[in-house]
Amino acid sequence: LINQALRVRPRDADVLFAAGQEALLAGDLTGALTRWSEPLRRSERMRDRVLAVLVGRVPTTHVVAMLPRDERLLRELVGRVRPLGRPDELHTALTALTEVTSDLARMQRGAEAARSWTKVVHYSWELGDAPRADAALKAGIAAEPYNYA
Repeated sequence: LINQALRVRPRDADVLFAAGQEALLAGDLTGALTRWSEPLRRSERMRDRVLAVLVGRVPTTHVVAMLPRDERLLRELVGRVRPLGRPDELHTALTALTEVTSDLARMQRGAEAARSWTKVVHYSWELGDAPRADAALKAGIAAEPYNYA
């Protein structure tokens, strides 16, 4: 049935989600990730559905590798990984979020950049990365000195 749906609607997000679930249940992680890669880029609803299926079942390194570099999505991933009580998985998700937020902050200016750098400070402290937290704090102050007065 899934194969027939794929022939009729090969780009439909719901069909690709179902095909990915079928592949995952068959033990084909690569196939699942391949099916889900396009819907993840196009649909916020699909991102939430895929995260709900993957987190806790698939190593976070694989999840991070397949996700678009999107701050909101990575925050959601961190939020879903945190309650699992798996420090290595949380570290992986939080590191990806920190990197993406840092990249975003570098492209922003003023108060918007300062807010992003403040997030990087918090994420870095949670990771135990004091040098990165310090650098992010300095970048935030430079972006919007009055925000830190």
